[in-house]
Amino acid sequence: MLGIFAIISEPVYDLAIAGTAFSFTQQNVLFTLLLGLGVLVLVKKIKQNMIGSITIIFLGSVISFICKLDGWYYGICLIAVFYLFHDKTALKNILAVLVMYVCGLDFSIWGLIEPNFLLALTSLIFINLYNGQRGIKMKYFFYWFYPTHLFLFFLISTYIVIPMVS
Repeated sequence: MLGIFAIISEPVYDLAIAGTAFSFTQQNVLFTLLLGLGVLVLVKKIKQNMIGSITIIFLGSVISFICKLDGWYYGICLIAVFYLFHDKTALKNILAVLVMYVCGLDFSIWGLIEPNFLLALTSLIFINLYNGQRGIKMKYFFYWFYPTHLFLFFLISTYIVIPMVS
């Protein structure tokens, strides 16, 4: 299902991001999640082989970077961190912060207060609040919500003109 909705969402994503229904500029996050799932399946198959797991994660990150997936290489790295360190909350959070900081490519004190980095850190609060229980069954709502909200953003950006103040 993830692959199907990644394909369905791509033209809408391209409209919202590039203004055209077909663009190689960047691919939607559902492709990142699909690749991340593939990486996790392979990591799980090789079980405790750390070198093999690191190689698979690295290759997934390279593929994500080359294909210009939304989330790039750090999306695959974060997926792997959350999977591999699921039961080690402190280590998982430290590694997630490191991945976000290193992948931000601003290795200065300013990189620690960069707005996108701070938003990513804030997401860790909500991720850590998850209690492991399945919520309301709304799976297909969220599959459809993603392309629908992107299309609404495209329509808003196309038909609502904000006058420039000089």
